Amino acid sequence: MVFDDTAVRTTCPPASPAGAECFELSAANDVPPYGSVTLGPMLDVEAPQGSPACGSPAHYATSLSTVSGRLQVAESGPRLCLGVEGTFRRSFTVTGGTGAYAGSSGAGTIVLDVLSAGAQETWTGDVATHP
Repeated sequence: MVFDDTAVRTTCPPASPAGAECFELSAANDVPPYGSVTLGPMLDVEAPQGSPACGSPAHYATSLSTVSGRLQVAESGPRLCLGVEGTFRRSFTVTGGTGAYAGSSGAGTIVLDVLSAGAQETWTGDVATHP
């Protein structure tokens, strides 16, 4: 699945690294056979370049939603750094689900291509649904 992120600047939580900027990320795409899939929202806390938090391990919570239900997902990987472009790899694990995805499990990889004007995420992995 491929998503082009939309980022909206938001207030950072109190425990954010000094000088961080925060964004609420979301995206949507038509993904056969699921139809419209919505990603997010997810809070992205980006650290300033040169900060010890820049590139350090970080954990995120997000969801993938369709008309049939929602998958809750935990992501882990490097914290993004303000103004840094490139390709970054994160992993994901399914932590729960609703509707048709209740009881689902799975894991995979997210390749995040950060550009000067946004980011594109490519998700690959295996998810098993349990009726």
